[in-house]
Amino acid sequence: MTGTLTNRPELLLLIRHAQSLRQVVRGNHLFLPADDEAAIRIKGIPDHRVPITDPYGVEQARLTGIGVAHDFGVPDVVYDSEYVRTEQSRETSLAAGYTSEQIARIKVRHNHMLRERDVGYTFFMDENEVNATYPFLRDQIKLQGYFYFRPPGGKSNADLCDQVYPFIGHHLFQVRAGKAVHCYSHGGTIGVMNLLLNKWRIEQWEHMIHTDPPKNCSVTAYRYSPTTRRLELECYNKVYW
Repeated sequence: MTGTLTNRPELLLLIRHAQSLRQVVRGNHLFLPADDEAAIRIKGIPDHRVPITDPYGVEQARLTGIGVAHDFGVPDVVYDSEYVRTEQSRETSLAAGYTSEQIARIKVRHNHMLRERDVGYTFFMDENEVNATYPFLRDQIKLQGYFYFRPPGGKSNADLCDQVYPFIGHHLFQVRAGKAVHCYSHGGTIGVMNLLLNKWRIEQWEHMIHTDPPKNCSVTAYRYSPTTRRLELECYNKVYW
């Protein structure tokens, strides 16, 4: 895609990573389930090294790559957060959707500003350990609200906005202006990117989080409009698997 006289990407795709091993183990629990053999095995794996599942997550990424290539064409540049699960999702998707010649022309970049929100000390704890160490935690989440609550040793979603904003302002709106850009990132990060790009109020973001949060390997697409001179939402949370 050739550059245009704009300070926005021509096309922006926000793609969440495929199903991760930790997601499967945690299930619907807020923290790792206590006395669970699978949870015990992954407790020592840091967040940036958590892989996608095989074969289910791999197949999600493969089908996403085929669908994205068909619907949106070849990107100029593809970013990931340099977490294992976003790198695996990106590699599998590109290999499924594009030829080796096309992949050779795509710029692949890693950027830590696309990483997931740091949940702090509770990441390696199970539910019993969290309840014993931080008995006030659940009440604090309710009192402060999910957007502003900052977990012990971690970041709030408001902090995550501060993390992502420079990436949007510099990498997307300046360095990649006029280009087709794909970003493989995380559910929380994509959520706050939507908040910033759409200029949502916090209440709108909270509604999205509670009713239709980003799915694994979902695709959210923005396309530049010469009329509004903005990135306009084309599709949200689209899945191909």
